Amino acid sequence: MVLSCYLHRKPSNEQAIFQIIQDRARQLVEQNTFPAHSPSRSTSTDSASLDPLIHLARAQALLVYQLIGLYDGNIRLRYIAESHIPVLNSWMRKAVDCASQSNSLGSYLVSSSCVEAATKGLSWERLVWYSWILAESLRRTWLVVSAIQAVYLTSQDGVPYCLGGMMFTSREGFWEAPSALVWQKRCSEVYGGLVRLTETDKLFAMVAPKDLNDFAKLALGVTFGTEQMERWGVVTSDSPS
Repeated sequence: MVLSCYLHRKPSNEQAIFQIIQDRARQLVEQNTFPAHSPSRSTSTDSASLDPLIHLARAQALLVYQLIGLYDGNIRLRYIAESHIPVLNSWMRKAVDCASQSNSLGSYLVSSSCVEAATKGLSWERLVWYSWILAESLRRTWLVVSAIQAVYLTSQDGVPYCLGGMMFTSREGFWEAPSALVWQKRCSEVYGGLVRLTETDKLFAMVAPKDLNDFAKLALGVTFGTEQMERWGVVTSDSPS
């Protein structure tokens, strides 16, 4: 909702929307950050009690506010977004740590008030597929956070910045799979192309453009630029018609 308001803002309501973004970002952080001995801790959001899906959701919400704040140009929004950089980094690490300690990530994607009961009716294939979806979502979110912050911080002080390596699935057909059976069949036929962002240059020589998913193409485009993508055979929105 906030992102939609921001994208459709007008000069007449711009300041009001900026204020909403500020308030929502602060509220999100305050609801998820409490001193160790705070009397509100027992009834507030304790990160240790959050499941991986909630960890991911709050990180993605703050990511939206941070993207707007860092790149809009409004000084007040930028100040708040900068102050939340360590918060978002901490939330992402906690999300990854929580996911790595989970026995069944897929169970958290089941829409039920009782996850244990709901997962009993799931096939093994669907549970594994759901687990992969959540894991890949975490990986992609980590990479987007890293890229957004790296570009901003490097532009500010000229010092290269990196949140850390994270692999993601680069091949087409996995994220796009409409069902567990289709996804499992794809896994048995083709390697998923797990790759780190620092190694994506290898894809130009090893994989045809049609074999990469949209996220991988976006990562390559942001990293190497439009000209390199066009030489590789990918038509971009910046290409002359």
